[in-house]
Amino acid sequence: MLLAGSPWMAGPPTERSNEKFIECIEGLLKESTGSSGSAGPSTGDRVPPVLQPGLKKLLQTTQKLQETEKQITLLKARANKNFSKSCLLVIWEPRAREFIAASIEGDLGRMKTLHAEAEEDLRTAREPTEGKTALMFSVKEGHYRAVLWLLREFEAGVNVEKDLQSQTPLHYACAAGRPLIVSLLLREGALVEARDHSGRTPMFCAALEGLPDTLRILHRFGANAAAADNDGKTPLHLAANCGYTSSVSCLLEMGASVEAADKKRKERPLHAACIRGHTPCVKLLLSAGADINARLRNGTTPLHLCSMEGHLPVLLLLLRRGAVVDSRDEGGNTPLFSACMKGHVYVARVLVTHGADVNTKDRMGFTPLLWASEGGHVAIVKFLVEETKVDLEGRLNISEQTALALAAREDHTQVMKILLAGGADVDGRCSAGRNPLMYACENGSVEGVRLLIEHGADWRLSDDYGDNAVACAFRRGDLSLREYFVSLCGREFHEFLEIKTIFPKRLESEFTEIEEIGRGSFGAVVKAEKDGKPYAVKQIEDPDDVPASTGEKQVELLWMKEAKTMAVGKASAFICGLIRHWKQEESQIRSTFFQMELCESDLHHWMSKKKPKSRNQKKILRFLCDCSSGLRFLHDGVKKIHRDIKPGNIFLRREADEEGTTRLVAKIGDLGLATDRSNPKGEFYFERSQGGGAGVYLAPEIKGIALKTENNPVVHGVPRYDEKIDIYSMGAVFFDLLFLEPEAGHSECRWAIYKEFQSAFPDYFPLIRRMLGGPEEKHERPPAYEVEDEAHRWLQDWLLTPEGAAEDDRESELDDEEGEEERKEGGEGKEKEAKEEEKKKKMAAVKEQEFKRMKIAAEINEAQVERMRKKMAAKDEEFKRMRTKMAARREEERKKKETALKITFALLFSFLLYYLLERLRI
Repeated sequence: MLLAGSPWMAGPPTERSNEKFIECIEGLLKESTGSSGSAGPSTGDRVPPVLQPGLKKLLQTTQKLQETEKQITLLKARANKNFSKSCLLVIWEPRAREFIAASIEGDLGRMKTLHAEAEEDLRTAREPTEGKTALMFSVKEGHYRAVLWLLREFEAGVNVEKDLQSQTPLHYACAAGRPLIVSLLLREGALVEARDHSGRTPMFCAALEGLPDTLRILHRFGANAAAADNDGKTPLHLAANCGYTSSVSCLLEMGASVEAADKKRKERPLHAACIRGHTPCVKLLLSAGADINARLRNGTTPLHLCSMEGHLPVLLLLLRRGAVVDSRDEGGNTPLFSACMKGHVYVARVLVTHGADVNTKDRMGFTPLLWASEGGHVAIVKFLVEETKVDLEGRLNISEQTALALAAREDHTQVMKILLAGGADVDGRCSAGRNPLMYACENGSVEGVRLLIEHGADWRLSDDYGDNAVACAFRRGDLSLREYFVSLCGREFHEFLEIKTIFPKRLESEFTEIEEIGRGSFGAVVKAEKDGKPYAVKQIEDPDDVPASTGEKQVELLWMKEAKTMAVGKASAFICGLIRHWKQEESQIRSTFFQMELCESDLHHWMSKKKPKSRNQKKILRFLCDCSSGLRFLHDGVKKIHRDIKPGNIFLRREADEEGTTRLVAKIGDLGLATDRSNPKGEFYFERSQGGGAGVYLAPEIKGIALKTENNPVVHGVPRYDEKIDIYSMGAVFFDLLFLEPEAGHSECRWAIYKEFQSAFPDYFPLIRRMLGGPEEKHERPPAYEVEDEAHRWLQDWLLTPEGAAEDDRESELDDEEGEEERKEGGEGKEKEAKEEEKKKKMAAVKEQEFKRMKIAAEINEAQVERMRKKMAAKDEEFKRMRTKMAARREEERKKKETALKITFALLFSFLLYYLLERLRI
């Protein structure tokens, strides 16, 4: 009410600024304190005395708020390193706001008037959210005359003025497609190579919008068409990704590189065009010499990308130009895998027509049919089953699951019908003895279960642990599924629920030459042979049997977490992969066993045997490449943080690398402490992560984390960390591998010998120094992909030197000598042949013993089933007697109720008759 007639309320809402509000309040207070002896009514009546203190307080608060807003905006401006120290934001002043509004509308007359009348310097006026100036707005809206006046008479800085993203007016002109203004700005001295916070020049803006005329103007003034931003992308990447054919052609004419790759994924312009399906751009890039089989960092080719996205025209073009149809990525996937995973049947058909192998396997042993079955892609499965010679089972994978089992697990009934019609084994078992029916009972529908049983699935079969389909259905709790099995099994339903769980001793029955090669707080690792091949078998006791002092009982079982990570890690050649896992019970202690590929040694042992100066430089650099590639896959591929990188957890295995050279390959192992990268929780480091020199390689920001033990169950204030802790640990491994012995006494203070290391390895020091950044420098630690690139560059540079070339020649001889020594140490040759017969006898004896044990267990189960049958018969008789008694009791109760009802009706009739007689008497 006090402001009803004030100038602040008289104007439109958009003009009700803080300044006008303050002026209005000050006017009211002046009127309220005016002379009471003046003629006419007292002006103090407008504001009663009781409200005046509150009004003064409101005025003070508003003034403080206005001042605070000005200071905050000024601090933001000064925090931007691209703003000059004398830059003052006057956007809060009405004239500055009007000036910017006039620049947006291109009202040159109004701009000149405001400039002439303004007391402040309007060149410092900026829009507060993005820091845009009047020149930027006029440039963006295409007001040529206004831009010309701002540059020549208003004296706006063409290069000084930058927004909060460090973009100049030239960036805005190129993004808006204003070629005349672009030319004007360049003639007035605009920097053609000015970069914003992302490292992008104005040419990036023009390429992103597909403006070839603007690109030509920029190039004429000296713009570099091959310039890369902070991520390594070029304008050609952006134009190819958006499908701007004319811009791609223009950039190629200007000398843009078709092989430029970004930093993180090594993506080239051809990859960007293929994944988006821009066929004309792909043609231009191929004609300009782009490598048709160029690989991303993970080995993906352009043919993989267009197969994944289903771009058939691009696919046909690449195949006609000679793309390798069965090229493999890092995980062993071919383009046919990509098509089958996504369900692009037409793409799959074309690939098969051009010779793609339908039975090829990835590094985990899965085939295209298995991926299509798991994904429920009916058309793909139908094509592969009916039109190709595909292996319907495909059991040679990490879990030995069949295509039918995967479809049943995901409840893809239509896929199951196609596979069964094609002749798939309805009872095909996986490595744990489970069949498709068990998976269907656990995860599928009644329809899928009924389909399998109608095709002959045996619901009486048990897996290796004695479990069966009936028990799986019962545990699931689905009433319809339970009712179906009750109707199917009859009385046997309850009998199958009473089967005793067994745990076969696979380690003793399937493996020979068992020898312990390592032991930790959670169990042992043994070397064992199966089918003539050596493996490493790791044993982890179940949490119920692990001492509580370890404190490592998680919601998700530890071995399941490790098994999942190791299974996915098998897709990389530089991660110790899992072959399979199982449970085993001995002396009432239940354990989980992991079967893994056997490695000859670990990096800790290798470093211990050789002094730093005697270590083979080429071999060291190869180890660095392997470790960095494995860590990059772990961080970016699996999205995990290892948390326990140290030489003892980097294993060495002799195998052929990607180049076909047989050598010691370094593999990252022991993934028991790996955690999700996407949600770092700052978890505790448990007891088993200590020892073996773990403390020497831990990042400093988590060294002080207390152990979670029985005596110290909860510790507050645990710092958060991310994948940078692995970078530090790997940097420490690199440092020691190049310069120190493992766990050397002074390795905990590597900083003390940085100068000596830098003197010995000047090329390697900058990166390793960044990797070893302390708590205050952890943000400067490089990502894993940068470490991988640098390690490979070091190796290539070394091989180009005379010493590296000579060492490369000697390396093969040394490898042969070491291989001969290892073969002798392993008992190969005549001695091994002499013991072969003894091994077979031991194997037969162990198998016979296991067979007897399983036979005894089966007899026990059979006796138990017989007892259950007798119990069920006795229960049936008892049930019949109880049913007869209940029937007699119900009959007796019925008669009592009938008698009571008759009595009630008689009494009611008597009452009504009495009432009627009384009425007649009245």
